[in-house]
Amino acid sequence: MMAETYDWRMLRSIQTHGVRGDSKKAQELYQLAAVAGIEKAREQLEALKSSSPPDAVVVWRRKGAT
Repeated sequence: MMAETYDWRMLRSIQTHGVRGDSKKAQELYQLAAVAGIEKAREQLEALKSSSPPDAVVVWRRKGAT
């Protein structure tokens, strides 16, 4: 599926270097494939939605901290 070329999870699994995934584009393409009846696309879409890219930054701040 074309969506896999944008899916950071797939890129990581094949150990690409210097290539960044595009989760939004991957989701769009998985969605199109799912609508066309490809079951694996629906499964991959759900898995992608429930995971965070490795470079996602989560910042925690205490209430009242600046």
